[in-house]
Amino acid sequence: MRTLITLVVVLFCLQLWAQVPNTTSVAPGRLIIKVNQAFQTIGTRSDGIIETEQTWFNNLAIQYQIDVLRQMYMGSTQPYQQNKYLICFPDTLNLGEISIFETQLDQLILASGYSLLHQPMKNVRALIYRETERFTQATNHYENILMNNPAFQDSCYAVIDLGDTYLESN
Repeated sequence: MRTLITLVVVLFCLQLWAQVPNTTSVAPGRLIIKVNQAFQTIGTRSDGIIETEQTWFNNLAIQYQIDVLRQMYMGSTQPYQQNKYLICFPDTLNLGEISIFETQLDQLILASGYSLLHQPMKNVRALIYRETERFTQATNHYENILMNNPAFQDSCYAVIDLGDTYLESN
């Protein structure tokens, strides 16, 4: 379930990432995602948009015009390599302003139907705080994670993100 949450947050972050200069080996308009369950069927609709057996992904594919979905590491038995996919969408897609995305994200956080996504969405909101140079709010978020007895992995990410936030603020 955690990887499904990660996927949804990554797709919600398309708006934020589309405005950030590309600093990875993945080209603009492309993301590597990890899903909870592998897609059983991957097809293409008549308009070129990807379609799978999973409705939630199909809705995101339509919204973000995802036209490529390719499995990476096919047949791997390594947990960190399983269920990873490359998705592609138009790099010229206008995804709006960060402030609009932040408003949408805040509405999703308040919505009761997204309780499993609250923490990942709050992490994305902290990235928005950093991008818009509201470092105090971002710092408060990461410190709050550390003060609430997080899992080991969450504490590692929080420490790294907190350090990055301190570096960005100077």
